[in-house]
Amino acid sequence: MAKRVSRQDSASEQLPAKISSDEERLIQLAEENTKFERDELVIPRLKILQPLNPEVQEGTPQYVPGAKAGMLYNTSSGKLTAGQPGMIVCVIGHTRQVIEWIPREAGGGMVRNWGLDDGWKALCEPHQRDSFQPTTRDGHQIDKQRSFLIFDIDEKTGVIDPSFFNMRSTSNKVANRLSTMLTQARIKLSDGRIIAPPHYYYTYKIALEFVTNDKGRWWTPKITSHMDDKGRHKRTEDMPNGKAIFEQAVMLRQQLMEGTIQQQTDDYGEQGDDTMEKDAITF
Repeated sequence: MAKRVSRQDSASEQLPAKISSDEERLIQLAEENTKFERDELVIPRLKILQPLNPEVQEGTPQYVPGAKAGMLYNTSSGKLTAGQPGMIVCVIGHTRQVIEWIPREAGGGMVRNWGLDDGWKALCEPHQRDSFQPTTRDGHQIDKQRSFLIFDIDEKTGVIDPSFFNMRSTSNKVANRLSTMLTQARIKLSDGRIIAPPHYYYTYKIALEFVTNDKGRWWTPKITSHMDDKGRHKRTEDMPNGKAIFEQAVMLRQQLMEGTIQQQTDDYGEQGDDTMEKDAITF
Protein backbone atom coordinates (compact mmCIF):
# COMPACT_ATOMS: atom_id res chain seq x y z
CA MET A 1 0.00 0.00 0.00
CA ALA A 2 1.30 3.46 -0.84
CA LYS A 3 2.44 5.51 2.13
CA ARG A 4 1.19 9.01 2.76
CA VAL A 5 3.44 11.81 3.89
CA SER A 6 2.70 13.51 7.18
CA ARG A 7 1.71 16.92 5.76
CA GLN A 8 -1.74 17.02 4.16
CA ASP A 9 -2.60 20.72 4.44
CA SER A 10 -2.69 21.84 0.82
CA ALA A 11 -5.83 23.58 -0.38
CA SER A 12 -4.96 22.44 -3.88
CA GLU A 13 -5.83 18.86 -2.90
CA GLN A 14 -9.55 19.73 -2.72
CA LEU A 15 -10.63 18.80 -6.23
CA PRO A 16 -14.15 18.88 -7.75
CA ALA A 17 -16.18 15.70 -7.36
CA LYS A 18 -16.87 15.46 -11.11
CA ILE A 19 -15.93 17.15 -14.35
CA SER A 20 -18.24 18.56 -17.01
CA SER A 21 -19.05 16.85 -20.30
CA ASP A 22 -16.99 19.51 -22.11
CA GLU A 23 -13.99 18.69 -19.93
CA GLU A 24 -14.45 14.97 -20.56
CA ARG A 25 -14.43 15.67 -24.31
CA LEU A 26 -11.24 17.72 -23.95
CA ILE A 27 -9.55 14.75 -22.28
CA GLN A 28 -10.65 12.44 -25.10
CA LEU A 29 -9.44 14.86 -27.78
CA ALA A 30 -6.10 15.32 -26.03
CA GLU A 31 -5.46 11.58 -26.35
CA GLU A 32 -5.49 12.06 -30.14
CA ASN A 33 -2.68 14.63 -30.08
CA THR A 34 0.13 13.94 -32.55
CA LYS A 35 3.28 12.54 -30.96
CA PHE A 36 6.40 14.60 -31.54
CA GLU A 37 9.87 13.36 -32.43
CA ARG A 38 12.86 13.98 -30.19
CA ASP A 39 14.22 16.89 -32.22
CA GLU A 40 10.83 18.61 -32.04
CA LEU A 41 10.65 18.67 -28.22
CA VAL A 42 12.87 21.64 -27.38
CA ILE A 43 12.93 23.34 -23.98
CA PRO A 44 14.04 27.01 -23.88
CA ARG A 45 16.66 28.48 -21.60
CA LEU A 46 16.26 30.82 -18.65
CA LYS A 47 18.89 33.50 -19.15
CA ILE A 48 20.31 36.04 -16.72
CA LEU A 49 20.45 39.37 -18.53
CA GLN A 50 23.81 41.10 -18.05
CA PRO A 51 24.65 44.76 -18.90
CA LEU A 52 26.30 43.82 -22.22
CA ASN A 53 23.67 41.33 -23.43
CA PRO A 54 22.06 42.39 -26.75
CA GLU A 55 18.57 41.87 -25.29
CA VAL A 56 19.05 44.99 -23.12
CA GLN A 57 20.67 47.16 -25.82
CA GLU A 58 18.05 49.40 -27.44
CA GLY A 59 18.46 49.74 -31.19
CA THR A 60 19.87 46.24 -31.71
CA PRO A 61 17.94 43.47 -33.53
CA GLN A 62 17.98 41.29 -30.40
CA TYR A 63 16.61 44.01 -28.10
CA VAL A 64 13.65 42.86 -25.99
CA PRO A 65 11.27 45.68 -24.99
CA GLY A 66 11.31 46.13 -21.24
CA ALA A 67 14.45 44.04 -20.75
CA LYS A 68 17.01 45.32 -18.26
CA ALA A 69 20.20 43.93 -16.77
CA GLY A 70 19.38 41.98 -13.63
CA MET A 71 16.31 40.26 -15.08
CA LEU A 72 15.60 36.60 -15.85
CA TYR A 73 14.58 36.01 -19.48
CA ASN A 74 12.90 32.95 -20.99
CA THR A 75 14.43 32.67 -24.48
CA SER A 76 11.26 31.17 -26.01
CA SER A 77 8.23 32.65 -24.29
CA GLY A 78 9.96 36.02 -23.90
CA LYS A 79 8.85 36.24 -20.28
CA LEU A 80 10.85 38.75 -18.23
CA THR A 81 11.12 38.37 -14.45
CA ALA A 82 12.76 40.93 -12.18
CA GLY A 83 15.79 39.48 -10.38
CA GLN A 84 14.33 40.87 -7.18
CA PRO A 85 12.16 39.38 -5.82
CA GLY A 86 12.82 36.64 -8.42
CA MET A 87 10.76 33.54 -9.24
CA ILE A 88 9.48 30.36 -7.60
CA VAL A 89 10.56 27.09 -9.24
CA CYS A 90 10.61 23.35 -8.81
CA VAL A 91 13.57 21.39 -10.15
CA ILE A 92 12.75 18.56 -12.55
CA GLY A 93 16.25 17.25 -13.16
CA HIS A 94 19.92 18.08 -13.59
CA THR A 95 22.50 17.48 -16.31
CA ARG A 96 26.07 18.48 -17.09
CA GLN A 97 27.30 19.67 -20.42
CA VAL A 98 30.48 20.95 -22.06
CA ILE A 99 30.38 23.70 -24.68
CA GLU A 100 33.26 24.38 -27.08
CA TRP A 101 33.59 28.06 -28.02
CA ILE A 102 35.62 30.22 -30.36
CA PRO A 103 37.02 33.06 -28.19
CA ARG A 104 35.30 36.42 -28.64
CA GLU A 105 38.53 38.08 -29.75
CA ALA A 106 38.70 35.51 -32.59
CA GLY A 107 35.14 36.17 -33.75
CA GLY A 108 33.20 34.18 -31.16
CA GLY A 109 30.53 31.53 -31.67
CA MET A 110 29.71 28.04 -30.50
CA VAL A 111 31.64 25.18 -32.11
CA ARG A 112 29.88 22.24 -30.49
CA ASN A 113 27.79 21.20 -27.52
CA TRP A 114 29.58 18.07 -26.29
CA GLY A 115 26.97 17.25 -23.66
CA LEU A 116 28.39 14.46 -21.52
CA ASP A 117 30.74 13.25 -24.26
CA ASP A 118 34.38 13.47 -23.13
CA GLY A 119 35.56 13.61 -26.75
CA TRP A 120 36.57 17.25 -26.25
CA LYS A 121 39.51 16.06 -24.15
CA ALA A 122 41.20 14.63 -27.25
CA LEU A 123 41.36 18.20 -28.61
CA CYS A 124 43.38 19.42 -25.62
CA GLU A 125 46.91 18.87 -24.38
CA PRO A 126 46.98 16.48 -21.38
CA HIS A 127 47.74 19.27 -18.88
CA GLN A 128 44.67 21.22 -20.09
CA ARG A 129 42.05 18.51 -19.66
CA ASP A 130 41.52 18.91 -15.92
CA SER A 131 41.96 22.68 -15.75
CA PHE A 132 39.13 25.00 -14.75
CA GLN A 133 38.66 26.34 -18.29
CA PRO A 134 40.55 24.10 -20.76
CA THR A 135 41.78 25.40 -24.11
CA THR A 136 42.00 23.20 -27.20
CA ARG A 137 45.02 23.03 -29.49
CA ASP A 138 43.05 25.26 -31.89
CA GLY A 139 42.62 27.88 -29.20
CA HIS A 140 38.94 27.12 -28.53
CA GLN A 141 37.58 27.53 -25.01
CA ILE A 142 35.96 24.60 -23.21
CA ASP A 143 33.11 25.75 -20.99
CA LYS A 144 31.82 23.38 -18.28
CA GLN A 145 28.19 24.02 -17.39
CA ARG A 146 25.59 22.70 -14.95
CA SER A 147 22.05 22.65 -16.33
CA PHE A 148 18.86 22.41 -14.25
CA LEU A 149 15.49 21.69 -15.87
CA ILE A 150 12.91 23.74 -13.97
CA PHE A 151 9.30 24.86 -13.85
CA ASP A 152 8.88 28.61 -13.27
CA ILE A 153 5.63 28.64 -11.24
CA ASP A 154 3.28 31.62 -11.07
CA GLU A 155 2.39 31.95 -7.37
CA LYS A 156 -1.06 33.38 -8.13
CA THR A 157 -2.30 31.25 -11.02
CA GLY A 158 -0.20 28.07 -10.94
CA VAL A 159 0.76 28.56 -14.60
CA ILE A 160 4.16 26.99 -15.33
CA ASP A 161 6.92 27.93 -17.75
CA PRO A 162 9.53 25.16 -18.31
CA SER A 163 13.15 26.02 -19.06
CA PHE A 164 16.75 24.96 -18.63
CA PHE A 165 18.71 27.14 -16.21
CA ASN A 166 22.42 26.90 -16.98
CA MET A 167 25.15 27.84 -14.53
CA ARG A 168 28.80 28.28 -15.43
CA SER A 169 31.99 29.92 -14.20
CA THR A 170 31.50 31.50 -10.76
CA SER A 171 27.81 30.45 -10.79
CA ASN A 172 28.90 26.84 -10.37
CA LYS A 173 29.18 27.60 -6.66
CA VAL A 174 25.44 28.29 -6.71
CA ALA A 175 24.87 25.06 -8.64
CA ASN A 176 26.75 23.18 -5.94
CA ARG A 177 24.58 24.72 -3.22
CA LEU A 178 21.37 23.88 -5.09
CA SER A 179 22.59 20.31 -5.60
CA THR A 180 23.22 20.09 -1.86
CA MET A 181 19.73 21.40 -1.01
CA LEU A 182 18.12 18.90 -3.38
CA THR A 183 20.15 16.02 -1.97
CA GLN A 184 19.48 16.89 1.67
CA ALA A 185 15.69 17.42 1.31
CA ARG A 186 13.66 14.98 3.42
CA ILE A 187 10.02 14.10 4.14
CA LYS A 188 8.50 12.02 6.91
CA LEU A 189 6.03 9.28 5.95
CA SER A 190 2.98 8.32 8.00
CA ASP A 191 4.78 5.19 9.25
CA GLY A 192 7.61 7.29 10.68
CA ARG A 193 10.18 6.65 7.96
CA ILE A 194 12.16 9.60 6.63
CA ILE A 195 13.00 9.53 2.92
CA ALA A 196 14.53 11.76 0.24
CA PRO A 197 11.67 12.88 -2.08
CA PRO A 198 11.97 13.55 -5.82
CA HIS A 199 13.66 16.88 -6.50
CA TYR A 200 10.40 18.46 -7.68
CA TYR A 201 8.58 17.70 -4.40
CA TYR A 202 9.64 21.05 -2.94
CA THR A 203 9.85 24.56 -4.41
CA TYR A 204 12.78 26.98 -4.45
CA LYS A 205 13.30 30.69 -5.04
CA ILE A 206 15.68 32.02 -7.70
CA ALA A 207 16.71 35.64 -7.19
CA LEU A 208 19.65 37.67 -8.55
CA GLU A 209 22.44 39.47 -6.72
CA PHE A 210 24.77 42.13 -8.09
CA VAL A 211 28.42 41.16 -7.72
CA THR A 212 31.49 43.30 -8.31
CA ASN A 213 35.21 42.65 -8.06
CA ASP A 214 38.42 43.68 -9.77
CA LYS A 215 37.43 41.66 -12.86
CA GLY A 216 34.09 43.35 -13.43
CA ARG A 217 30.44 43.56 -12.39
CA TRP A 218 27.63 41.15 -13.14
CA TRP A 219 24.42 39.57 -11.86
CA THR A 220 24.61 36.13 -10.29
CA PRO A 221 21.85 33.77 -9.07
CA LYS A 222 20.95 33.19 -5.44
CA ILE A 223 18.80 30.11 -4.77
CA THR A 224 17.03 29.45 -1.47
CA SER A 225 14.28 27.18 -0.18
CA HIS A 226 10.80 28.62 -0.72
CA MET A 227 9.17 28.83 2.72
CA ASP A 228 5.52 29.30 3.70
CA ASP A 229 4.32 31.78 6.33
CA LYS A 230 4.94 29.17 9.05
CA GLY A 231 8.57 28.70 8.09
CA ARG A 232 8.06 25.33 6.39
CA HIS A 233 9.58 24.35 3.07
CA LYS A 234 6.72 24.82 0.60
CA ARG A 235 5.80 21.82 -1.52
CA THR A 236 5.01 21.93 -5.21
CA GLU A 237 1.56 20.55 -4.39
CA ASP A 238 0.99 23.53 -2.06
CA MET A 239 1.09 25.90 -5.04
CA PRO A 240 -2.06 26.83 -7.00
CA ASN A 241 -2.81 23.91 -9.36
CA GLY A 242 -0.11 22.07 -7.42
CA LYS A 243 -1.34 18.51 -8.06
CA ALA A 244 -1.30 19.04 -11.82
CA ILE A 245 2.12 20.72 -11.67
CA PHE A 246 3.52 17.76 -9.75
CA GLU A 247 2.16 15.26 -12.30
CA GLN A 248 3.58 17.30 -15.18
CA ALA A 249 6.93 17.30 -13.39
CA VAL A 250 6.78 13.50 -13.18
CA MET A 251 6.18 13.23 -16.94
CA LEU A 252 8.84 15.76 -17.90
CA ARG A 253 11.38 14.06 -15.64
CA GLN A 254 10.67 10.77 -17.44
CA GLN A 255 11.18 12.44 -20.82
CA LEU A 256 14.47 13.90 -19.59
CA MET A 257 15.66 10.47 -18.46
CA GLU A 258 14.61 8.93 -21.79
CA GLY A 259 16.47 11.61 -23.73
CA THR A 260 13.35 12.67 -25.65
CA ILE A 261 13.75 16.39 -24.92
CA GLN A 262 16.61 18.71 -25.70
CA GLN A 263 17.69 22.20 -24.80
CA GLN A 264 17.24 25.17 -27.10
CA THR A 265 20.62 25.79 -28.74
CA ASP A 266 20.54 29.34 -30.05
CA ASP A 267 22.79 31.71 -28.09
CA TYR A 268 23.89 28.65 -26.13
CA GLY A 269 25.62 29.08 -22.84
CA GLU A 270 25.78 32.86 -22.59
CA GLN A 271 24.37 32.38 -19.12
CA GLY A 272 25.97 34.27 -16.28
CA ASP A 273 29.17 36.28 -16.16
CA ASP A 274 32.21 35.92 -18.36
CA THR A 275 34.79 35.98 -15.60
CA MET A 276 36.60 32.72 -15.02
CA GLU A 277 37.76 32.69 -11.42
CA LYS A 278 39.30 29.40 -10.37
CA ASP A 279 36.46 28.19 -8.19
CA ALA A 280 36.44 24.61 -7.01
CA ILE A 281 33.52 23.02 -8.86
CA THR A 282 32.00 19.59 -8.77
CA PHE A 283 32.22 18.36 -12.35
